[in-house]
Amino acid sequence: MNQVTTTDKDGAIISIATESAHATISFGRKNGLPNYSNEEMTVFLPVDLDGVDMADTSAIEKALVGPTATIKAFVYQQLGVGFEVKNDVVVGEVPTETPKASTRKGGSKAKPAAAEAVDKDDLWGQLAGAAKNGDNWKTQSGETVWDNREGKRNPKAPDYKFADSGEGLWLDRAPAWFNGAGEGITL
Repeated sequence: MNQVTTTDKDGAIISIATESAHATISFGRKNGLPNYSNEEMTVFLPVDLDGVDMADTSAIEKALVGPTATIKAFVYQQLGVGFEVKNDVVVGEVPTETPKASTRKGGSKAKPAAAEAVDKDDLWGQLAGAAKNGDNWKTQSGETVWDNREGKRNPKAPDYKFADSGEGLWLDRAPAWFNGAGEGITL
């Protein structure tokens, strides 16, 4: 049996094992997706190479182009990765967010880019209209806001922190119209 590992035109690693007039192609992809979801899939495809000169590597590679594209497209489709075909090569999209890209040291969420800056007045408004939920608050949109005022170990930590977005609010920076969490807005 001959084992060959090669890369195709878009840099994907392809393993090919040939045995007489047969080959097995394997292709796998692992994606780190938003919300810390990781998905992985590998496909092994046996291919009959009857009629292909086994001494001619370029002939073998040419015979495997179609099956290789098929398994790559199948893996991308099963993982929900967008893909396109360019010059007989299946090219998958790179995920826009991975767990490492969406977090900073310590596991807290990354701050939004300047173009996506969060309106702090909107956050204060959400907190003003929030309802008490145990030790925390629940906004009208359903997001949990952690109340960190009591038991804060670090005085620089926010007084309130939005669980989903990771945005923090400090009472000493509250707008004049803010009465308190769950107190509504005074204009």
